[in-house]
Amino acid sequence: GKRKHNIAQHKLDEAIALIDALPGWNVAGTVRFSSSEGGSKHVFGKGAFEEIHRDIRRCQNTTAVFLTLDMLNGLQLSVIQKEWGLPVYDRYTIVLQIFKHRAQTMEAKLQVALAEIPFYKSRLVGVHKGTLDQQRGSLGTIGGGGEKEIEVKHRSLQDKELKLKKALSKLKAQRKHLREERKKKDLPIVAVVGYTNAGKTSLIKALTGSKSLEPQDQVFATLDVTVHAGLLCNRMKVLFTDTVGFISDVPTALIESFASTLEDIRNADTIVHIRDVSHPETVEQKQVVMETLRQLQLPPSLTQNVIEVCNKIDLLPQDEAEKLCDEDGFAVSVLNGDGLDDVVRRIHDQVIQATGRTERRMRIPMNGEHLNWLYKEADVTDVQPADGDSEKLQVCALMTDATYAKFKAAFKSKRKQ
Repeated sequence: GKRKHNIAQHKLDEAIALIDALPGWNVAGTVRFSSSEGGSKHVFGKGAFEEIHRDIRRCQNTTAVFLTLDMLNGLQLSVIQKEWGLPVYDRYTIVLQIFKHRAQTMEAKLQVALAEIPFYKSRLVGVHKGTLDQQRGSLGTIGGGGEKEIEVKHRSLQDKELKLKKALSKLKAQRKHLREERKKKDLPIVAVVGYTNAGKTSLIKALTGSKSLEPQDQVFATLDVTVHAGLLCNRMKVLFTDTVGFISDVPTALIESFASTLEDIRNADTIVHIRDVSHPETVEQKQVVMETLRQLQLPPSLTQNVIEVCNKIDLLPQDEAEKLCDEDGFAVSVLNGDGLDDVVRRIHDQVIQATGRTERRMRIPMNGEHLNWLYKEADVTDVQPADGDSEKLQVCALMTDATYAKFKAAFKSKRKQ
């Protein structure tokens, strides 16, 4: 029906966006066909396969073919490339190409290299000209050497995989150390997740005013997790983590290779899920994000309290935007700033609940180090001269029980001195 047609068109639009995300790549033409069931070596039925071949020949400037399927096996790739005479890419290889282009840090580059291993393994038999390994020159064309050569290549890939995992485990330990340091400072962490290009970076920039963030209108603009400090209500300090965007139909192996990066979501106190409700497939995109979060096996305290932010309402009629947003969601325009105050208040309330912060009222010396300590270690919400005592201050501060215990210990020892 019409809905099925629309979904197919939106998937095609997303495939075009993936190609457009690669510098120097552009789409020369598109066709839509259903793939055959049962893992046929030609992927499509005979008639469709031949028709696609004719379309390719008619389009003279075609240099490669992108099939919007998860991951072709080695036999399928070999057969299709041989009959069409062109390099063929699947969704896995295109996303890998984007990741390789966007990877900036050593960790991201190692994760991309690890994500390539399943790709190489699946193509050990019948690798043909034009695939990713040829471009890298790491495996070469396999053929004629028989099973023994394939076993050697397989063992080589396993060795490479072990080395990459070992290197990533060291970086994982460093990341864990950084998280522990942040934990010592008792700063709440808010992980911002969403479908790729939904507006995660734009939201964080709007909430923190961070000048280092440059939102881009393209898929996978953020590949490395970055952390940005911000202030909520009553000047509560929090850290926002900008995560890798999710996308539909990405094989599990690709998600697993970025598992260490996604651990930042697992260690958050609160998750904010930003949606592009102006997108025709916004409901399906939400399902992809929530399913990916389920795959991460997050604690129920996180998954049951996800704050939904419905972005880009400025592109929709008001009544339509409200229908697309869940009852507990927040309809916003990050671009215009509409609705963001309500989001900040909700994040503030949820962080307090998740971290066990409580507001404490204290009388402290006006000239002591107490106030400086509280500004540094807690969230000071109010400071007033104490009634009836000109040498004291009445201070309200949000803090955990652990921070309050540290405060008492620090100034108890000073009194003894």
